[in-house]
Amino acid sequence: MYSVIFKDIILEINDDDAKSIKALEIYCKKKEIPEAEINDLKRKYHQKSPVWWYTCEMFLYGMLNCGLRSLDMEAMSKLGFFIRSLHLQLKQLHQEQLANFRKPFPVYRGQGMTKEDFQNLLDSKGGLLSFNNFLSTSMEPKVAMEFVERTMKKNPDVVGVIFIMTIDQSKISTSNTPFAMIDEHSAIPSEQEILFTMHTVFRVVEVKQTAKNNRLWEVQLTITDDNDPQLSTLTNRIKEE
Repeated sequence: MYSVIFKDIILEINDDDAKSIKALEIYCKKKEIPEAEINDLKRKYHQKSPVWWYTCEMFLYGMLNCGLRSLDMEAMSKLGFFIRSLHLQLKQLHQEQLANFRKPFPVYRGQGMTKEDFQNLLDSKGGLLSFNNFLSTSMEPKVAMEFVERTMKKNPDVVGVIFIMTIDQSKISTSNTPFAMIDEHSAIPSEQEILFTMHTVFRVVEVKQTAKNNRLWEVQLTITDDNDPQLSTLTNRIKEE
């Protein structure tokens, strides 16, 4: 939940992209990122949208989500300009697509979890679940199922989870929790993907084991944001600390 503070701060900063990219270049060289990828970003950054760069098969996706999940402040600060740009593009796309979101609808995400993380999820039923990273989901359940099946096959120790997320536009603030259909803007436009901004929060409604596989669970979530009294209280408490 501490990522909410970083999110509030980073969205208020107005950096110079050229200086920010230079600082990121220096950081990437220390991390031994392939020079060809760094140079490609420098040359073409303004030719493509933030969503395209996020979905492109290069270092940005992994560095960003790893930094957000682990709360790596150095990585997050170097990528702050990109986080802000990606959030703002999702906000713009969300406004353009509002007509598609008038009724509640489900999206799906397949994920492998450690037994410890899954136990924490089980214990949080009825409570809140925050995704610190930018959250990729699909409108197609088979995309989530295929992903989690590959993950379980690759690693027999993980617990497979299918998140079924009910999205009700009336329950959230567009400015705080934008999401958008990104296929038309993606470098991989084939998954009917809906991308949510960082620190999207859900309430855990139900967790149940599937009949077909005792390693596979379904988790029902509903989206929420600062309008939720419990989340608002928790967020204010963290900010006071």
